[in-house]
Amino acid sequence: MKFVNAPMAYVGRELHCATRYVRGNHEYVQGFARHLPDYMGLQNGQFYGAVDFGPARVVFLDTVGGRRYYWDLDGYIAEEAEWLKREVASPEWKRAKYRVAIGHIPPCWRDAKGKLHQDVNMPCAPLYEILKGQGLTAMICAHDHVPNFMAPNEVIDYPLFVGGAPSVKGSTIMRCEMDDESIRIRILDYQGVAIHDWSDPPRPCIATNSMPLTTSPKHDWWASHLYRVNQVKTAPRAPDFVLLGDSIFHYWDAERNQASWKKFFSGEGDAPYYGLNLGIQGDRTESLLWRIQNGLFPTDAVPPKAAFILIGTNNTANRRIEKESPDDTAAGVAAIVEQVKAATQGRTKIVVYGLLPRGKGVSDPIGIRNQYANRIIRTLADNKTVFYRDIGGKFLNKDGTVNLELLDDGLHAGPGGFEVLAEDILKTLKALGVAPRSDAGATAGKDSR
Repeated sequence: MKFVNAPMAYVGRELHCATRYVRGNHEYVQGFARHLPDYMGLQNGQFYGAVDFGPARVVFLDTVGGRRYYWDLDGYIAEEAEWLKREVASPEWKRAKYRVAIGHIPPCWRDAKGKLHQDVNMPCAPLYEILKGQGLTAMICAHDHVPNFMAPNEVIDYPLFVGGAPSVKGSTIMRCEMDDESIRIRILDYQGVAIHDWSDPPRPCIATNSMPLTTSPKHDWWASHLYRVNQVKTAPRAPDFVLLGDSIFHYWDAERNQASWKKFFSGEGDAPYYGLNLGIQGDRTESLLWRIQNGLFPTDAVPPKAAFILIGTNNTANRRIEKESPDDTAAGVAAIVEQVKAATQGRTKIVVYGLLPRGKGVSDPIGIRNQYANRIIRTLADNKTVFYRDIGGKFLNKDGTVNLELLDDGLHAGPGGFEVLAEDILKTLKALGVAPRSDAGATAGKDSR
């Protein structure tokens, strides 16, 4: 019982706040389960219950993940379900401004590819059915060992927050703050970095607010924008694809990096494809969004067959977590995807790259924010018109540090890094059915394998 008592005692002693124990699926089996109630001050003798918390009504669910237990489990869940039906019909539930449910096992989850799953046969499934259509503001869960946020979908009609793993570096705290005006829920990692940050009503999001970049000390952003617009206007033909992003794409224009571009994407000689690099140093999601709306996709032009998007690392690097969470960065990328759809009337396949590692690699603070953003960005893919590519691992050494032979300064690609990127673009174009130039030389087919 030490692992249960110690953290609860710490919270009560050090943080001076009430604690509530929510049972996990491992606490249902054998003798441990039989004696657990002896250690708890239970509400009405049950692990489930409900309390008023300021403007919120909070229900605590006793969820069960399997059937390897010693009691009449079906009868127990049926009893809890009857209580929950009475709860959602109660005056306390009806008059609450917010309604929050907390339980160990989430009602649904996504796999590594972002596919949504639901187990309708798990014992606690009836509890989730009761909560449908009852105005639930949010649900907070654990169990999956991977922190996650899920917006309302075909399974749930409320946002779902899932905590992290039991290891120290995988652990999370879910912080819920509310008053009569708003509610905010954040999933914080072990360092206090917000993995997900949600509020209702939504907080202003800079990352989705279309605007030109007004602060760029290293170069003239406006001149770069006009240069890219002129590229589009003077292109000899519709490009096979365009690159939309920041300096990571922009630096492909540098003379030392041009070999792979000329070989594969110049549209000349043996190059199998014709592409336009529209990346600009310093771009953030909101400034790329503005550029798309202001000249990158003329209404009278034939849209490209594909658009590759890599944007967001300047958001995470230049804004404190309090100003922009990984959710905000991902929302900015989502806005760009929707704008490209609109600008091309859905005729362009959109490929979204996950943000690349940077600095120290997997342990870099900004890189960690990028990883958190990627967990949301990947869900943009429908694998019909929008596709997600995560190639960050190709730029890392086996120990998780950045391979400086590929990312020269820990962020920007050098010649070797752009060869890696070119190889992935070639592979992706082929998978999307974008045919190479029919007038390319004999080496084009070989290089575009």
